[in-house]
Amino acid sequence: MTILLWAFFFGGQSLPTNLTNSSVREIAKATPTPELTAEQKLIEAKFLTSGEPTSGEMNKAMSFLRSISPEAKEYKDAQSTLKKITPQAAKVKADELLLGPKPESSEWDDSVRCVDKYLKATLNDYDSAEYLEWSPVTKIEFKGEPYWAVRLKLRAKNAFGGKIVKETYFFIRQNQVVNVVNL
Repeated sequence: MTILLWAFFFGGQSLPTNLTNSSVREIAKATPTPELTAEQKLIEAKFLTSGEPTSGEMNKAMSFLRSISPEAKEYKDAQSTLKKITPQAAKVKADELLLGPKPESSEWDDSVRCVDKYLKATLNDYDSAEYLEWSPVTKIEFKGEPYWAVRLKLRAKNAFGGKIVKETYFFIRQNQVVNVVNL
């Protein structure tokens, strides 16, 4: 890590032998970073707020927009964008507080841990269950409320011992399954 930082800041010049983490931090603080132009700040702010931005990305975008000088030709566009994203930023922050962090899918089989834990507690015969297909975890609104959601196609035994295939939707908040459709 230290070597990579040194190479980044000083273009691969030879590395001093007495370099410590604290000296690297001091070098990084002393190294000037180029100031973004008003146009670059506007572009970066619009990029940060596209898709499903986090509250941190929204805050960074708003900071970029607020830092554009009134003399810059991009000022009017920046103020318009700022006015548009301010309510969006408040909603993103409120959703993050309500929903908690996005549940992560396993890299191995795409399963979601809190859903698997829920199924262990509720299925008639968990050991016979087969997970056929997981959807990506996405943020949705269901009945006017925000949730993290995931769809699972699974094969499991019903109460009579017969195997059935179901496509089930799980609604998650704070890494807990709070609602299920079609189980």
